[in-house]
Amino acid sequence: MEFFGLSGNKFGYKGVKIISGCLDEVRVLDLENCRISAAGLKVLCMEIKHLKTPMEFLDLSGNKFGDAGVEIISNCLEKVKELNLRDCLISDDGEQILYKELERLGLPL
Repeated sequence: MEFFGLSGNKFGYKGVKIISGCLDEVRVLDLENCRISAAGLKVLCMEIKHLKTPMEFLDLSGNKFGDAGVEIISNCLEKVKELNLRDCLISDDGEQILYKELERLGLPL
């Protein structure tokens, strides 16, 4: 499966744990507005880090994980080509964390 769209499903941490084990062939993952917390992101990013082929697009918009989530997602940026973090309650400090990691990895901003 190349596209996995689950936007609007409010499954949170429990749902992330369930889907995280089946991401090997997923190239586009839409998790907009799924109530994913920083804890859920930790589970998701652990799986993404082990993908053989990077994801083309990961949409996490509308999940209110804030700066804590940015610190977690920063650890798997090399496995995601395009990332949507719109409306995730990220502060200026969180943006700086993300910017520094992108810069460190030599990825486009």
